[in-house]
Amino acid sequence: MGGLALALALQRFGIKVSIFETAPKLAEIGAGLSLSPNATHALNYIGLGSFLHTTADCPKEAVLKHYKTDALLQDNKFDSNFMDEFGAEYYQIHRADMHAGLVKAVLENDSNCIHLNYKFVNSEQNGKKVKATFANGETAEGDVLIGADGIRSAVRSCLIDEVAPVFTGQVAYRATLNAKGLEHFIESADSTVTIGPGNIFVRYGIRHKSLINVVSIVKSEAWKEEGWNIPASKEDLLAEHAGWNNDVIGLIKSAPDNAFYKWALFDRKPIPQWTFGRTTLLGDAAHPILPFLGMGAAMAFEDSVVLARCIDAYDDIEQAFMHYENARKERTNEVFQTSREHGQLMQKADPDKVDWAKAKSNNDWRYFSYNPITAEI
Repeated sequence: MGGLALALALQRFGIKVSIFETAPKLAEIGAGLSLSPNATHALNYIGLGSFLHTTADCPKEAVLKHYKTDALLQDNKFDSNFMDEFGAEYYQIHRADMHAGLVKAVLENDSNCIHLNYKFVNSEQNGKKVKATFANGETAEGDVLIGADGIRSAVRSCLIDEVAPVFTGQVAYRATLNAKGLEHFIESADSTVTIGPGNIFVRYGIRHKSLINVVSIVKSEAWKEEGWNIPASKEDLLAEHAGWNNDVIGLIKSAPDNAFYKWALFDRKPIPQWTFGRTTLLGDAAHPILPFLGMGAAMAFEDSVVLARCIDAYDDIEQAFMHYENARKERTNEVFQTSREHGQLMQKADPDKVDWAKAKSNNDWRYFSYNPITAEI
């Protein structure tokens, strides 16, 4: 999605873009996505404001609850004061809807922009051009190459030694449930995070609350595969949440038997250099971020706008890339580290020993104030 957002941002400046996608068809997994105001600023800038307004859910409240008692630990309001402070909405949306909205907007600008079944193999730079080679035997040449190909970036691997993944000892479970008959599980708040020893259980409505997005991140050594579409049993999830409150247990039990998927969380350190001549990296390809802040997509959307602004502002591409990297590295590294720390806080062995009032006063909404449209480049 970072690559699509970048394409839109560049098209906004009248720059021709070609997107080469590994997959043979355009599709996205069934999962939810949170868009904090910093991400919303970016998406508004590239022309998706109306799309978000009509398609995404705009929660009024996000709460933190105790795993056993269901007691309220934090209550965060997305009200007029929130808008006054951050200047943009907080949205939650189905990933497939976000992906489709980006694709539609890109193709409306250029119907021949996206090329499918192009698996990147290698690239070479020659003067003021970059040539990419793909597994299907085709090649493409352009003024720049931008690797927006995610945590397992082939472009990054071509430029530097492979960034070694480290298993975090965490397994994530996810499901997207039909909300019919389950509405009472999201009535108490639009978005709920329940925390317990070594476990975080998230639920919120998407597609105007017709679906419930569920994510549970569990400390476990039982699974070490990264794939997003590996089936998980309800029995495993119930065992991981033994002793939890009735809402959590009830929602898991009410889900269809085949609803849940799992993937292991691997950590990769951000790389020290993103840019190599006329090639640079964007999003998880440069700075893979664990999901504990819900900021991975937001960082990619921010990158997209800042990079496009730099390319527009500076005549020399290498200078533009240098300004982009300088403008983004400190922020993405800080979000990377804070996401790690946030996961540790939320999964403490005993949540009763955390001062949640203090945690709220120092919460990570400070990152919402960033605006990629006005950030210095």
